This record gives sequence, C-alpha cells and structure tokens, in this order.
Amino acid sequence: MSSPRDEREPTPALSSTETELNELRKKVQSVEKSRDRFASRAARLQADLDAARAQVAWFHRQLFGQKAERIWLHTHPQ
Repeated sequence: MSSPRDEREPTPALSSTETELNELRKKVQSVEKSRDRFASRAARLQADLDAARAQVAWFHRQLFGQKAERIWLHTHPQ
C-alpha cells in the first residue's frame, strides 16, 4: 500500500519565469530591509539634530538673552 504522498505527481521544476519572480521577491525583501534600516537611521539622526538645535538655542539664550545683555553692559561701561 502506498501513501497519499507517493500517489501525487512529482512537482515540476520551476519555470524560468517563476525563478525570475522568486529572485525579484528576494530583491524586494532586501530593498525593504534596507529601507527600514535607513528609516531607522534617519529617525535617530533627526533626534540627534533636534537635540543639537535645542542646545544651540539654549546657548544662544545664554549669550544673547536679556540678562546676558545687562551683564555685558555692566561689565563694559561706555
């Protein structure tokens, strides 16, 4: 007695179109992974840029804020 698996016809070899389709699918997956990595890196870089801008704004306020001007005028009389 043979098993149901033995009764099935053998799977034919993939056609060249199917092979090309499989290769394209692999390439798409690779591109999607790269896109995800780049998106993640872009998000990290944007966060770093936002933090740096906040630091520059703070430094600018320290140097050029109202109190900084009064201190500079008091230390540099005309």
